[in-house]
Amino acid sequence: MDPITVALITVGGVFVLILLGVHIGVALALRPRSGPSGRALWKLGLVVLVPGLAAAAALETWGRGIGPLARALATFTQVQAAGEGRRLWWSTALRMVVDHPLAGVGEGRFRVAYPPYQARVLASLPDPDRLAVAAATVESPHNDYLQIAAELGIPGLLLLGGALALLLRDGTAAARQAQGTERAWRAGCLGGLVGVLTAGMVGYPLHTASGLYMAVSMAALAVVTPAHRGTAPAAAPRWQWWLLVVVTALGFWQSARLLQTYAASLHLHRGSEALLRRDLPAAMDALERAHQVSPRDSQVRLALGRAYGLNGRPDLALSHLRAGLHGFDGAPLRTLLGNAHALLGQDQMAEEMFRVGVTWFPGGYAPLHTSYARFLAARDRPGEAARELSRALATDPNLAEAHYLLSYLRAGSGDQAGAAAALRRFLDLATPGDPRLGAVRTLLRSLEGHAVPH
Repeated sequence: MDPITVALITVGGVFVLILLGVHIGVALALRPRSGPSGRALWKLGLVVLVPGLAAAAALETWGRGIGPLARALATFTQVQAAGEGRRLWWSTALRMVVDHPLAGVGEGRFRVAYPPYQARVLASLPDPDRLAVAAATVESPHNDYLQIAAELGIPGLLLLGGALALLLRDGTAAARQAQGTERAWRAGCLGGLVGVLTAGMVGYPLHTASGLYMAVSMAALAVVTPAHRGTAPAAAPRWQWWLLVVVTALGFWQSARLLQTYAASLHLHRGSEALLRRDLPAAMDALERAHQVSPRDSQVRLALGRAYGLNGRPDLALSHLRAGLHGFDGAPLRTLLGNAHALLGQDQMAEEMFRVGVTWFPGGYAPLHTSYARFLAARDRPGEAARELSRALATDPNLAEAHYLLSYLRAGSGDQAGAAAALRRFLDLATPGDPRLGAVRTLLRSLEGHAVPH
């Protein structure tokens, strides 16, 4: 077993044991000691559990395909499939922690630092192809604690762990001292907080506005001291009023930013839809409007760069595509950048973009390998071009462009039969409006010696 997998199992096991211990501790601390409440709780559990098990057994036996066990196994299979991606994401985050244990890669920089680390992890694994399909730029490793350790270092993770431990300790103590309704809502808040923290092991609730709001709200409700326990509260100090003013102003500012993003996204969606229809004038108009509303939006810049490229203006596309690198780097963006540099005759930059793309994001985007193969073939490097084409077809066997290029590589090597087979496959997969269809049929007739039916 490779060291990364061992580390993942160790870290995951420690977190599971800690959270399981917290669950058990909360349950023991808040359980009814004795009397009617304790017996009622046991009765309620039996009332829910026994009929539920009986219903599940009946459905499993006579349910005509509605088997709860089969559904549970199918769900477990889906979780296993998702775990393959998490193995890559968690391994990459751990590499960041190993390289930057004290300061991390920087707050909010996980997405930017991720691609080259991903390439290193894939290169170190004995079965890289198994995880290559999950290669992409991700905002989070789907584990809040690993992301915090990667961005802020181990000290940042320890500070978070200490704060959470204090909240859980104080909340448990407050619940044990409370009575009646207060005890119930404190217990509920503690349970909800533990649920959010547990979800943070396989997701990122602490890195979303809604998840963080729920966690903070439940933590506050769990530890707050009600006013009725002591004397009347004193007037709030002046600094609290100023804090309220600042928080309110930040809330309005955030709302304005969200409205700006929403307005830009409307134009972006219209432009993207027009691009799918190949309506370039409408796409350019909508995307330019989106850029005016939100000039720093990396997704808008990426779509605008793609539109300029389709419009035959790679020179104008490059500035927008480079801006997209500050947002979501990925195989499609590297493909567009490589093609734009190649059209402008900037071979060194084009090859760098293609090479980085296939290294950082292997196996997941066939057009990247096809574009790289076209670039290599045009520079009389047929062996390397054939290698990239094989990767493209392994990912997407129905990519018409790959078969089109493959036919010319085979014809150049003297394999006339192979070239004809690739051209026939291209004709099967090409769209009816492809302008190359006539030339391909003519070439295929010369290779086969007979007409090709239209």
